[in-house]
Amino acid sequence: MKTRATNAVHGHVIILTLIVCLLLGLVLVSVISLGTNEGQMTGRSQSWNGAIPVAEAGIEEAFTHLKYCPTNRASNGWTLAPTGDHYFKSRIMGSARYDVTISTNYDPTITARGGIRAPNQTNYILRTVRVMATNEPMFSAAIEATDGIFFKGDGVTINSYDSANPKYYGPDGRYDPTKFNDKGKVICHYGPFEMANAKIYGHIETTEESSLTYGPNGSVGDLLWHLNDRKGIQEGWHTSTSSSEFSSVEDPGGTGPLPPRIGGIYTFTNGTYRTLSIRGDILVKGNATLIVQNDFEVNGIVIEKDASIKLYVNAGSVALKGINNKNLRAFSFQYFGLSGNRNISMQGNAAFCGILFAPDATLSIGGGGNDEIDFLGAIIARIVTVNGKMTFHFDEATTRLGSRGFIASRWDELL
Repeated sequence: MKTRATNAVHGHVIILTLIVCLLLGLVLVSVISLGTNEGQMTGRSQSWNGAIPVAEAGIEEAFTHLKYCPTNRASNGWTLAPTGDHYFKSRIMGSARYDVTISTNYDPTITARGGIRAPNQTNYILRTVRVMATNEPMFSAAIEATDGIFFKGDGVTINSYDSANPKYYGPDGRYDPTKFNDKGKVICHYGPFEMANAKIYGHIETTEESSLTYGPNGSVGDLLWHLNDRKGIQEGWHTSTSSSEFSSVEDPGGTGPLPPRIGGIYTFTNGTYRTLSIRGDILVKGNATLIVQNDFEVNGIVIEKDASIKLYVNAGSVALKGINNKNLRAFSFQYFGLSGNRNISMQGNAAFCGILFAPDATLSIGGGGNDEIDFLGAIIARIVTVNGKMTFHFDEATTRLGSRGFIASRWDELL
């Protein structure tokens, strides 16, 4: 009698095959899952890394906006937040986006949140960057020159006041000799700085391309240094500065004929005026802008209280004289030398209150012999020469006029 066990053997083979297939399936599923997870992790990692460049793109747009609209920040698509403490803007670029804000203060804080969509999802992988920006003011010194400064004689004194801070000004914002400060900085980028025996209540800054010389009675330092009648340069008050190249002043545009001259006097009110030449006296009763292309022969300028004038002059040589600024604020008289303006002389002013920005011009200032003449405001020119007794009072309020641009002083990622 024969016994057959074939079915049992075949059953074992089928069970074993099913188990092997199940194990292989589990391995395959694990491999697929691992690959999917690894792909998702790689994608998320790429999105995480890519979010920073997106945020930095928002930072760059904010800096560009500040460069071209330093004061009018509510433009070019930027919106003031209901809280009133910042402006904001958003931009979507395919699978990426950023939201960026600029605070309203003078040295703004920029915050940008950049993100890229997570793989196969609609949400964004986000990272946030905060940048503290510093506004480099156009005017930061009593005198700043690119190619040389020359103080002739022993009668130059430089200090500072602030027509916007009652601690450092007298009635109506005027200079008060009992309230001056030691922010009367002088900057020379190239060429010689012949300080002679000047007394400077403030820092001096030079570069490797400029040479400083001073006399035995020259003195540079803070208020206490001068109070103790110290000579020479106080430690830490002569520092280096980065070389600066000023762009030529651009014509602001706008047009309008000169007002009629009555009794030899042009009376300017609110508006912009353009002319090839002007000869006579000027009386300013509003907020005026005057653009002169060729000839500037003005014997006197009177600026009434609460009035102001911006002069854009392209004449090769200009004599600024007889200027009577009753407004007592430096910003109320602003002189801008265009590219053709190469020589400026300042003579015959009992005192001068204003700012002068003429990066292509040589400026010569004549003092009053034995009488001390005051200059209140700030100067930027190619070369500055001072003759005679002059006292320069740098108006610290001018640091709020114009900007050389904004730079990042601190960069942080917010968690």
